[in-house]
Order: sequence, then C-alpha cells, then structure tokens
Amino acid sequence: MTPIIAAPVNLAVIVILFMLQRKDSPTLRAIAAILGITGILITAWSYIKLVSGDIMLEKQIQLFYISMAFLGSWHILVSSLARRNGLLPSRLAAFGVLVGVGQFIMLISAVALGWYDQMPSFSLAEMTKDIRLLIFLAIVIPAALLGYLGAPIWLVWLGRSLVRDDQTMPSPHKLEARS
Repeated sequence: MTPIIAAPVNLAVIVILFMLQRKDSPTLRAIAAILGITGILITAWSYIKLVSGDIMLEKQIQLFYISMAFLGSWHILVSSLARRNGLLPSRLAAFGVLVGVGQFIMLISAVALGWYDQMPSFSLAEMTKDIRLLIFLAIVIPAALLGYLGAPIWLVWLGRSLVRDDQTMPSPHKLEARS
C-alpha cells in the first residue's frame, strides 16, 4: 500500500529535479523524467490492481521488478546529471547511481531466478553445492538490498540536501542567471 500513498510524493520529486535541471541536457533530463514517471506509475498501478483483487501477488511482483528498470534508469540519469552540474552533493549523486544499479540488479536477478512464481526452491544443501548460485547470490543480495532500501534513504538525503540552510546548491534563479 505504501507505493500508492508515496506515488504523488515521488512524482513531485521527479518534477522538482526536472525543473532544477532545466538548463542541463534537456533531452537526457526529459528521458529521465519519462522513465521515472513510468516506473512510479507502474508500481502504483500494480499495487492498486493487487489491492482491488484484479491481479495476483505473483503478477504484482513481476510488475514491480519491471518498474525497477525504469526507476533504476531514472536514478542513474538524474544522479549523473546532478553530479555533473553540481546540483547535488557528489556523495548523494554517487549513491543515487548505486541505487539505480541496485534496482537494475533486482530486475536481472528476478529474471535470472525465474520470476517469483517460477523460482526454483533449493534446500540449503543444494545451495551450498552450487558454487555459481552462491556467487550469484553473494553479488545479487547486497545489490538488491541497496536498490530496494537505498531508494528511500536516497530520497530522505535528497530532501535534506534541498532544504538545508547552509546549502551550496544554487537556486533555480541563480542557475538561470549563470546561463
């Protein structure tokens, strides 16, 4: 249910960042906004459909993972642009890129493991015998956690950066004056 409630806030974040970056790479900025909006709408729509009983949990999870491709792309593009133009602190921008990569890895791992309803069930003994699976899981689990848990951390950090008093980030008016 949280993605349904959070969707308007997330859409507002996309619009705010779109407006703050309006002078830098208009094409990439527009692509990033379209990707972000698409990802948020897919996520919210899938939860609405799940809550209303129109789709099963397995289908909702598949749609959620698909939305990660859009949201991961958005995080990577927005953070890269913000790092290049100095809109966000460099560590926040770098963390945003890592979150985006983690979101892509969530999708890749879901596809590689056969989606939710098709995932093979391994016993612990079977898992420890398959070295390739162990290596895959050792890479995927931390990256997926970064993509899933890192997104709200990035969002809070972004909010703090945008409203901080001692902020070095230029206002939109100063950005316009520079160009």
